[in-house]
Amino acid sequence: MENGSEYNRIALPEDAPFSCLGYKHHINDGIAMYHYQVKGSDRVFSFCGEEHCIRYLLQLAPLAWFEGNFQGGNLTETFTAAIDALYGACEAAGPYNGVGSL
Repeated sequence: MENGSEYNRIALPEDAPFSCLGYKHHINDGIAMYHYQVKGSDRVFSFCGEEHCIRYLLQLAPLAWFEGNFQGGNLTETFTAAIDALYGACEAAGPYNGVGSL
């Protein structure tokens, strides 16, 4: 919350080709990790905040999926909207303990 008003995150589309498994805050270094799994795969991808960029997110879905699902006048705006949705979906999924893949 900022100045008493609630911030509304962008929603992750239900047809996403991956699932947001949750997040984990590492107490020793203060880094938060966000965990994802491509549907139909056993592999879990874990990204820290600065790794939420085009280079890494294209491991989860093709560029066309991101461009078709998030509004932006350019790739920076498109991926900023996507990252906001990813953070929100991981936070909604709750803490990730490393078990319970799809």
